[in-house]
Amino acid sequence: MKSHTLFCSGKEGGNREFGVAFLVERNKKRNVLDFKAVDERMCVLRIKTKFQNLNLINAHDLTEEKGELEKEAFYQKVEKHI
Repeated sequence: MKSHTLFCSGKEGGNREFGVAFLVERNKKRNVLDFKAVDERMCVLRIKTKFQNLNLINAHDLTEEKGELEKEAFYQKVEKHI
């Protein structure tokens, strides 16, 4: 993976069942303005493009079995980063 840089967010220990990431070519790494590891389900990559800056959100959504309060908290967190 010498030709790429991995920006990841996930659990440090335990079973590491979740995690999200962006894989960026090394020669494009100079365009990365910021990376924020929100939690094991979400991360945000801010990149510079020719005409504007972009925020890319990578999120691992909840399953249908989760409760409504947990889902609402997750979607509020996503909305906050939009």
